[in-house]
Amino acid sequence: MTQKLKRLDFVDNLFDDEFIQDVSRKYHSNLFRYGHVSNGPDAAIFWVSDTLENGNKLINCKYQNKIFDSIQKYYKFKVIPKDIDEKHIYINGQTINLEGEFHIDSHQHMNMDVQSQYTILYMINYHDENIEGFETNYHHVEFKAGRVVIFNSYMPHRGLAPTVKNKVRMTLTWKGFDLVFDKDSPIVL
Repeated sequence: MTQKLKRLDFVDNLFDDEFIQDVSRKYHSNLFRYGHVSNGPDAAIFWVSDTLENGNKLINCKYQNKIFDSIQKYYKFKVIPKDIDEKHIYINGQTINLEGEFHIDSHQHMNMDVQSQYTILYMINYHDENIEGFETNYHHVEFKAGRVVIFNSYMPHRGLAPTVKNKVRMTLTWKGFDLVFDKDSPIVL
Protein backbone atom coordinates (compact mmCIF):
# COMPACT_ATOMS: atom_id res chain seq x y z
CA MET A 1 0.00 0.00 0.00
CA THR A 2 1.38 3.37 -1.02
CA GLN A 3 1.48 6.14 1.57
CA LYS A 4 -0.42 9.32 0.90
CA LEU A 5 1.91 12.28 1.24
CA LYS A 6 1.37 16.00 1.63
CA ARG A 7 2.41 17.88 -1.47
CA LEU A 8 3.70 20.78 0.63
CA ASP A 9 4.61 21.37 4.25
CA PHE A 10 6.66 23.89 6.17
CA VAL A 11 8.10 24.09 9.66
CA ASP A 12 9.62 26.77 11.86
CA ASN A 13 11.75 26.50 14.99
CA LEU A 14 14.05 23.66 13.90
CA PHE A 15 16.99 26.00 14.61
CA ASP A 16 17.75 28.48 17.35
CA ASP A 17 18.02 32.20 16.69
CA GLU A 18 21.82 32.28 17.01
CA PHE A 19 22.24 29.54 14.40
CA ILE A 20 19.82 31.27 12.00
CA GLN A 21 21.84 34.51 12.34
CA ASP A 22 25.14 32.66 11.79
CA VAL A 23 23.83 30.98 8.64
CA SER A 24 22.54 34.29 7.28
CA ARG A 25 25.89 36.02 7.88
CA LYS A 26 27.86 33.11 6.40
CA TYR A 27 25.82 32.72 3.22
CA HIS A 28 25.49 36.43 2.48
CA SER A 29 29.22 36.38 1.71
CA ASN A 30 28.99 33.44 -0.73
CA LEU A 31 30.30 33.74 -4.26
CA PHE A 32 27.28 34.21 -6.52
CA ARG A 33 27.01 34.09 -10.29
CA TYR A 34 24.30 35.67 -12.39
CA GLY A 35 22.38 33.65 -14.95
CA HIS A 36 20.15 31.16 -13.14
CA VAL A 37 16.57 30.82 -14.44
CA SER A 38 13.60 28.88 -13.16
CA ASN A 39 11.94 28.27 -16.51
CA GLY A 40 12.21 29.21 -20.15
CA PRO A 41 14.16 31.77 -22.17
CA ASP A 42 11.96 34.73 -21.20
CA ALA A 43 12.04 34.07 -17.45
CA ALA A 44 13.71 36.44 -15.01
CA ILE A 45 17.40 35.72 -14.55
CA PHE A 46 18.67 35.65 -10.98
CA TRP A 47 21.67 34.77 -8.84
CA VAL A 48 22.89 31.34 -7.72
CA SER A 49 25.69 30.11 -5.49
CA ASP A 50 27.21 26.73 -4.73
CA THR A 51 30.53 28.20 -3.52
CA LEU A 52 31.47 29.74 -0.19
CA GLU A 53 33.52 32.93 0.15
CA ASN A 54 36.72 30.89 0.69
CA GLY A 55 36.14 28.90 -2.53
CA ASN A 56 34.94 25.72 -0.81
CA LYS A 57 31.81 24.07 -2.14
CA LEU A 58 28.48 24.56 -0.36
CA ILE A 59 27.93 20.80 -0.28
CA ASN A 60 30.86 20.49 2.17
CA CYS A 61 29.74 23.35 4.44
CA LYS A 62 29.01 22.42 8.06
CA TYR A 63 25.96 24.72 8.11
CA GLN A 64 24.43 23.13 5.03
CA ASN A 65 25.06 19.67 6.48
CA LYS A 66 23.56 20.57 9.87
CA ILE A 67 20.47 22.09 8.27
CA PHE A 68 19.89 19.09 6.02
CA ASP A 69 20.48 16.61 8.88
CA SER A 70 17.96 18.46 11.07
CA ILE A 71 15.38 18.50 8.28
CA GLN A 72 15.97 14.80 7.60
CA LYS A 73 15.47 13.94 11.29
CA TYR A 74 12.32 16.04 11.56
CA TYR A 75 10.70 14.73 8.36
CA LYS A 76 12.03 11.19 8.88
CA PHE A 77 13.18 10.35 5.38
CA LYS A 78 15.95 8.50 3.63
CA VAL A 79 17.55 9.82 0.46
CA ILE A 80 17.93 7.51 -2.52
CA PRO A 81 21.04 9.14 -4.03
CA LYS A 82 21.35 10.13 -7.68
CA ASP A 83 24.49 11.29 -9.48
CA ILE A 84 22.95 14.73 -10.06
CA ASP A 85 22.05 15.43 -6.41
CA GLU A 86 25.32 17.23 -5.70
CA LYS A 87 24.61 19.68 -8.54
CA HIS A 88 21.21 20.46 -7.05
CA ILE A 89 22.32 21.86 -3.71
CA TYR A 90 22.65 25.63 -4.09
CA ILE A 91 21.46 29.03 -2.89
CA ASN A 92 19.07 31.04 -5.03
CA GLY A 93 19.43 34.81 -4.83
CA GLN A 94 16.64 37.05 -6.08
CA THR A 95 16.61 40.83 -6.07
CA ILE A 96 13.76 43.29 -6.64
CA ASN A 97 11.64 42.57 -9.74
CA LEU A 98 13.19 39.11 -10.25
CA GLU A 99 10.07 37.06 -9.64
CA GLY A 100 10.55 33.40 -10.47
CA GLU A 101 8.38 31.78 -13.12
CA PHE A 102 6.16 28.82 -12.26
CA HIS A 103 8.14 25.64 -12.93
CA ILE A 104 8.67 22.09 -11.67
CA ASP A 105 11.90 20.67 -10.23
CA SER A 106 11.54 17.02 -11.19
CA HIS A 107 14.51 15.46 -12.94
CA GLN A 108 12.42 12.46 -14.07
CA HIS A 109 15.13 10.01 -13.00
CA MET A 110 12.83 8.47 -10.44
CA ASN A 111 13.98 5.20 -8.94
CA MET A 112 11.21 2.59 -8.67
CA ASP A 113 11.79 2.25 -4.90
CA VAL A 114 11.23 5.94 -4.31
CA GLN A 115 7.89 7.29 -3.17
CA SER A 116 8.45 10.72 -4.60
CA GLN A 117 10.79 13.52 -5.50
CA TYR A 118 10.79 16.45 -3.11
CA THR A 119 12.50 19.82 -3.07
CA ILE A 120 13.49 21.39 0.22
CA LEU A 121 14.06 25.10 0.88
CA TYR A 122 15.66 26.76 3.89
CA MET A 123 14.91 30.50 4.11
CA ILE A 124 18.21 32.23 4.88
CA ASN A 125 17.65 35.97 5.37
CA TYR A 126 17.74 36.80 9.08
CA HIS A 127 16.38 40.29 8.45
CA ASP A 128 13.34 39.04 6.57
CA GLU A 129 11.18 42.16 6.34
CA ASN A 130 10.37 43.07 2.72
CA ILE A 131 11.43 39.58 1.62
CA GLU A 132 8.68 37.74 -0.21
CA GLY A 133 8.03 34.03 0.09
CA PHE A 134 7.19 30.99 -1.93
CA GLU A 135 4.14 30.32 -4.07
CA THR A 136 2.33 27.42 -5.71
CA ASN A 137 -1.01 27.41 -7.52
CA TYR A 138 -2.65 26.51 -4.20
CA HIS A 139 -0.42 27.88 -1.43
CA HIS A 140 1.50 30.97 -0.45
CA VAL A 141 4.18 30.53 2.19
CA GLU A 142 5.49 33.72 3.78
CA PHE A 143 9.25 34.17 4.04
CA LYS A 144 10.54 33.71 7.59
CA ALA A 145 14.16 33.33 8.64
CA GLY A 146 14.99 29.68 9.35
CA ARG A 147 11.73 28.37 7.88
CA VAL A 148 11.91 25.06 6.03
CA VAL A 149 9.58 24.36 3.12
CA ILE A 150 9.32 20.87 1.62
CA PHE A 151 7.22 20.17 -1.45
CA ASN A 152 6.66 17.66 -4.20
CA SER A 153 9.06 18.43 -7.06
CA TYR A 154 6.30 17.88 -9.63
CA MET A 155 4.23 20.74 -8.19
CA PRO A 156 4.48 24.04 -10.09
CA HIS A 157 5.98 26.70 -7.84
CA ARG A 158 8.04 29.88 -7.81
CA GLY A 159 10.09 32.09 -5.51
CA LEU A 160 8.97 35.67 -5.07
CA ALA A 161 11.28 38.69 -5.22
CA PRO A 162 11.94 41.13 -2.37
CA THR A 163 9.99 44.37 -2.49
CA VAL A 164 12.96 46.70 -1.87
CA LYS A 165 16.20 47.39 -3.74
CA ASN A 166 18.61 46.68 -0.89
CA LYS A 167 17.65 43.05 -0.18
CA VAL A 168 18.45 39.69 -1.76
CA ARG A 169 15.98 36.89 -1.11
CA MET A 170 18.14 33.84 -0.38
CA THR A 171 16.98 30.24 -0.15
CA LEU A 172 19.19 27.22 0.37
CA THR A 173 17.80 24.59 -1.98
CA TRP A 174 17.96 20.81 -2.29
CA LYS A 175 16.18 20.29 -5.62
CA GLY A 176 14.38 17.14 -6.75
CA PHE A 177 15.72 14.65 -4.21
CA ASP A 178 14.35 11.09 -4.22
CA LEU A 179 13.00 10.58 -0.71
CA VAL A 180 11.44 7.67 1.15
CA PHE A 181 9.49 8.77 4.23
CA ASP A 182 8.95 6.76 7.40
CA LYS A 183 5.31 5.99 8.12
CA ASP A 184 5.29 8.45 11.06
CA SER A 185 6.80 11.36 9.11
CA PRO A 186 4.94 14.68 9.40
CA ILE A 187 4.63 14.61 5.59
CA VAL A 188 2.54 11.41 5.66
CA LEU A 189 -1.22 12.00 5.66
